[in-house]
Amino acid sequence: DGLDTLVCPFDENKAFCSSNTAKTKCRVADILFSDMSCSPVLVTGKTPIAVVFSDFDRLAVALESKRLAWGENGKEIGATAQTASGKLNTKAILAYGKANGIKYSAAEYCNNYSTEGTKVGDWYWPSKEEWLVLAESFVAVNRKLKGLASIGKAKYMNAARYWTSTEYDSDNAWWVNSVEQRSECSKGESWEIRPVLAF
Repeated sequence: DGLDTLVCPFDENKAFCSSNTAKTKCRVADILFSDMSCSPVLVTGKTPIAVVFSDFDRLAVALESKRLAWGENGKEIGATAQTASGKLNTKAILAYGKANGIKYSAAEYCNNYSTEGTKVGDWYWPSKEEWLVLAESFVAVNRKLKGLASIGKAKYMNAARYWTSTEYDSDNAWWVNSVEQRSECSKGESWEIRPVLAF
């Protein structure tokens, strides 16, 4: 019947059925489509929106990126923007900016990013830890992005630095590149920003 079934070990008359077997079909470097299904190749009639980079955490990276500065030097958001969760970091950066009249273009870009099948607020700016997971599968993910770029459906990643949403201190934030190098750098520098989606 296409359902996963879990039976209670103490009472076999009680069972739970789950229809999310499609979730097990997503693999690293699969194309994620707007209906949240995955495939290693393009599927006629489906719109690609991302490439999967973590099948365990179910994270996918956007097909597009933008070059932006992290934000203003001399402003420390603090612990709420220094977590391993890019989603939480992005929210904290935007909240701090709103409360203090500061525009954080990179966080806004990721938060406002949307595609067919997603809406504003679904995507976010990945943390240093999430970017390191992406860097582990960079070659496979970028190979898929290059294939999509060749038909005008994506922008592939280069080996340059990518800003993460993880703040370091008042003047610096973390960047990561394709070979898992990472370091802090002045927030005023412009590097690539690429949103991610938990699906």
